[in-house]
Amino acid sequence: MKLKYIFISFLLFLFLSCQDGATYMNSGFMKFEMGDYNGAISDYTKAIKINPRFAEAYYSRAMARIQTGDSYGGISDYTKAIEINPKYKEAYYKRGMIRMQTGDNDGAVSDFTKAIEIDHKYIMAFVNRGYAKIQAGDNDGAISDYTRVIEMNPQAVMAYNNRGMAKIKNGDYNGAISDFSAAIQIDPEDGTAYNNRGYVKEQIGDYDGAISDYTKTIEINPQDGNAYNNRGMAKIKNGDYNKAVSDFTKAIEIDPGLASAYYNRGYAKEQLNDNNGAEQDFKKARELGYK
Repeated sequence: MKLKYIFISFLLFLFLSCQDGATYMNSGFMKFEMGDYNGAISDYTKAIKINPRFAEAYYSRAMARIQTGDSYGGISDYTKAIEINPKYKEAYYKRGMIRMQTGDNDGAVSDFTKAIEIDHKYIMAFVNRGYAKIQAGDNDGAISDYTRVIEMNPQAVMAYNNRGMAKIKNGDYNGAISDFSAAIQIDPEDGTAYNNRGYVKEQIGDYDGAISDYTKTIEINPQDGNAYNNRGMAKIKNGDYNKAVSDFTKAIEIDPGLASAYYNRGYAKEQLNDNNGAEQDFKKARELGYK
């Protein structure tokens, strides 16, 4: 009877411990949702003390730590969650995202690869592995990843845009234009694709085509200062300095801290023999850190 009593007491202890851990997890989740990240960390820590093998508690605490700016603490918690559950694909994915944000692109690629090994159709892991590969200089690898995403989801506009960017870095301008055009065909309101295609057209000397694409970007988002800046550069290359000045001025109105717009406007003014205006713009660009 005594052994039976001890066994039942042990089971009751485990049950209550699990219940307490779940209570702290729920409380932590509610605090996280309300933006009380330190309170959430405290509750998740209590859940971990009750059950040191609680992988989800480490995972949740990692997210809260990241919200407080503690990226490396977040990585540590994701790592612990993975040690407890080596098949925790979301923990690999999240750790990969933080590693990428902290500049560890090789580590990020490794984590996204592990997530993909666990789930061969983990689209966002392919997407972000491709981005990490671009950052690491592996453009061919990135193209391969984005191609895989497109095979899984032919409507993935982001994948066409990102694959196009990788092709630009590889010098494949025609391939890049094809990808940006595919993105536009899927989503005619994708200003990013128009802007990217405009950039490529500018690189191959199709300045009128570039201006047309930048104009479309502006129509979609009239507050896109970079699009005005880019269109101004294409107009400079077309020899239309007055209209270029107008675009740079608009870019500056939208974003007064856009140093390149001041420098570019200064250059256009210089071509128009407005040397005083040019010098003022060059000076402002330098003040804003333009080199």
